[in-house]
Amino acid sequence: MARKTDNYPLVFIGGGLGLFLLLHTVWSIVFEDWLKHQLEHLLGHTLAEMIEKFGSVGFPLLGAVGIIWFLIAYSRENGSKDTEGRGEFFKPAYVYCEAKRIRWEDGEDSDFHENQFYIVVGNALDTGKTLKRAQARVFHIGEPVLSLVKETGQPEIDIRHGEIAIFGIGRIVSREAFGIFNGLVTLDERAKKIYSHNIPFGSSSFEVSGYGNQRYALGYMPTSPSADWALWVVVSADDAIAMQVKVKIDLRATKDPVSCEVVK
Repeated sequence: MARKTDNYPLVFIGGGLGLFLLLHTVWSIVFEDWLKHQLEHLLGHTLAEMIEKFGSVGFPLLGAVGIIWFLIAYSRENGSKDTEGRGEFFKPAYVYCEAKRIRWEDGEDSDFHENQFYIVVGNALDTGKTLKRAQARVFHIGEPVLSLVKETGQPEIDIRHGEIAIFGIGRIVSREAFGIFNGLVTLDERAKKIYSHNIPFGSSSFEVSGYGNQRYALGYMPTSPSADWALWVVVSADDAIAMQVKVKIDLRATKDPVSCEVVK
């Protein structure tokens, strides 16, 4: 489907031709005979006729160009005022988190929780149209990670006006439950060895994962100089203004370790 901006050249050409014909008619009815009569007394018949011929083309051409230029400048100025400070998405006020109690694959219970963090975005288009193919990409190390939609497990979603989509950005495994409790999750023997060894020593990590095999971890150890990390999430959709979100992570925090703010 063609975008609205694809029709601009056709609108300008058609509108310009219409204005040219209109102004040419105005010239013929109002100015042509009067101006020619006035110029004949001053410049003579031949020169007056030359100026009249030039005016029959130049007047409507310059008039049409001037009107179109004014309309373009006016629409740009007022369009920028109308959209100033407003994006195509609802700005997320918080990071949503769900916590699940971890059970190991061998059936043993643990006192660890898998805390999964999400960015919540919604459709705020003034037109009321659906946001098509909305996606979220996490930027930090190497190639951006394409986030998965919580509701579908897919990397993109259509968001109807007034509705939201929840994009996963990563998880923290710890003894604390940071979000809404949401049942149990089973992890394998390899995960049991890693978390059972690292967490008691005070180590922690924010694990970013997404579409396909895209994944990495931002870590913290008691000997690390800082426990703070930052990610950038870009939310985009077809024919919509993208939104950039800065995600702040504090791996030493015992409450609300992940927060976000809209950059633009």
